[in-house]
Amino acid sequence: MIVTFLFGLNFKAVYLPFVLLIYEYVAQPARGIPWAMVIGLISGHLYYFLEDLYPATGGSRFIKTPQWLYRYFPLNTNPNGVRTSYGRVYIPPSPQVPTPMRGHNWGRGQQLGSGD
Repeated sequence: MIVTFLFGLNFKAVYLPFVLLIYEYVAQPARGIPWAMVIGLISGHLYYFLEDLYPATGGSRFIKTPQWLYRYFPLNTNPNGVRTSYGRVYIPPSPQVPTPMRGHNWGRGQQLGSGD
C-alpha cells in the first residue's frame, strides 16, 4: 500500500516507522536522536518477530498472553468473520442481484408549449 506523507511524499506503508523516525530527527535536530522512537521501533519489530514470524516457521512461542486477559476480554465466537493475529476480519454477505427495471415511472409532468 502506498501512503502519502507531508505534502505529497509517497512511499510504501511498510517504511512509515522509519520515515517518522527520520522526520522527527530532521524536524528537531537540537534534541538529537529520538531514542524513545528508536526503542519503540526495535521493540515493536522484536515483538512481531517473536509473536508471529518465529512460531510460524516452527519455532516455540516465547510470549504467551496471560490468562487473566482472556477472562476480561473473551475471544469472539461469531462465525461471520475470519480470525487473524490482528483481530477479526468481517466477511460481508454475498450481494443480492437487483431486479432489472422496466421503463421509467416519472409521472405525467407538464407538456411543453401548452400555454399554462
